[in-house]
Amino acid sequence: MMNKTHLIKLSSLFNEKINGRSSVKLIFRQLEDIKSVIFDFSDIVFISRAAAHELVLLLEDYQKRGFTFSLKNVSADVNQMLNIISESRKVDFKKATFVKRLHFRSEKEMKNYLLSF
Repeated sequence: MMNKTHLIKLSSLFNEKINGRSSVKLIFRQLEDIKSVIFDFSDIVFISRAAAHELVLLLEDYQKRGFTFSLKNVSADVNQMLNIISESRKVDFKKATFVKRLHFRSEKEMKNYLLSF
């Protein structure tokens, strides 16, 4: 049954909402011998940022290993969250999160620095 496409109706696993990374990981653990999957989002109205991030990561990872996935019946809100996550993955986080560290020898030096703005 390796070539057959399997339909996973997410509302049979979740009650309208998908919360947390562990929830998404549980779904993917069931895919050992399945190479083609359709995720049916019917009746799913919310996906948390963490769950969406995990879903996007796992989809990318499994697709690199030859799996194929389709998403169907995705609500506007769920689709928006998945798009936000996908777009945020395109940002170079090392550049985007650089923070200059400042060290002060005294409280007066720190105050002078802060008041200089």
